[in-house]
Order: sequence, then structure tokens, then C-alpha cells
Amino acid sequence: MNGDKSIQEVPLLIYNDVSNDKKIGFRIKHYSFMDKWKDKCYNYLNFIDTAKPIKSFNNIDSVSRAGGWNFYSKELFEYKSCNNLLDTTIDSVKYGRIKVDKNVNGTEFYFIMYFRYDKKGQQIRFFRNLSDRIGYPIVRDDTFIKDKLFMTRKINFISDTLSAEVTEVFNEWEKNELN
Repeated sequence: MNGDKSIQEVPLLIYNDVSNDKKIGFRIKHYSFMDKWKDKCYNYLNFIDTAKPIKSFNNIDSVSRAGGWNFYSKELFEYKSCNNLLDTTIDSVKYGRIKVDKNVNGTEFYFIMYFRYDKKGQQIRFFRNLSDRIGYPIVRDDTFIKDKLFMTRKINFISDTLSAEVTEVFNEWEKNELN
């Protein structure tokens, strides 16, 4: 993230079930450069400053339909109920937690959502409207379908500063917005 612009890696999950020898992996499908204020998104195949966009969107809310997570979306997340859970500590970081129940086409889902007390005001977060109501960013969710863990999504905060290489990519990709 650089100001109101962000770049995210969009993974492609690879699942192979040959002779019940399950193999799960992933590769980077593409990189998404998002500009919150211009309401634009550009996808790139490579994370280099000379890369050219392979796809662009004029409505940033289109991002989640093309792969990736739209951290800026104000789309409502509808649910049946929401309950507070006890706080937990993972790797010396304290998280608040809530359990959210949802029904989609007759299938019962629930989410355990984790929010970070130490990242208040952080722009990168899941479920923006719900995060805003809580007052802290939701940075992880465990999705359960019929009481079985289906998937976990987590935002990893790697650094508070950008390396020279990443800064150069941001600068060059911002120039592509003008072309």
C-alpha cells in the first residue's frame, strides 16, 4: 500500500486429487494495482516496473469478480447474527473475534472474524463496512460450511515501509494510469 493506492498478489489455488493423493498449491495469477480515489484497477502478469496492464476496470468494485479482494468496497455484508467471542493472541498479537452466521441459498455458513486492536485506521481490511462498525480492521476470517473449516483468508502486514524496488513499481504503474 502506498497512500490510497495498493498492489495485491492474486493467488490461483491449484488442487489436484489424483488417486486420492491430494495436492494443494498456488501460484500468482496476477497482480492488481488499485487506485481508490480514481476508482480504477489494473491487472498485471508480472511484478516489474516495465510490466503493462493486461486488464483494467473503471469500477473498483469489479475487482472481486475478477479475482482478488476489494479492500475498498463499501458493499454490505449481510448476515443472520453476530456474536462476540473471547479475544485471542496469535504470535504475540492480540486479536478481537466475532462469529458471524450467514445463510446462502439454504446452506449454513459461519465465519470467525479476527480484528487487530493495534491496526486501528488501517485501510487494508476485509469486510469494510463491518470493520468500520467494529472500529478495527478485520484481517482474517475462517469460513466454515456445515461446521467444517472451508478456508482461511488472512492479511499479512509485512512492513510499514516500501523497498526501493516496490516503490519503483508503484511509480511506473501510476504512470500507466495516465496513458
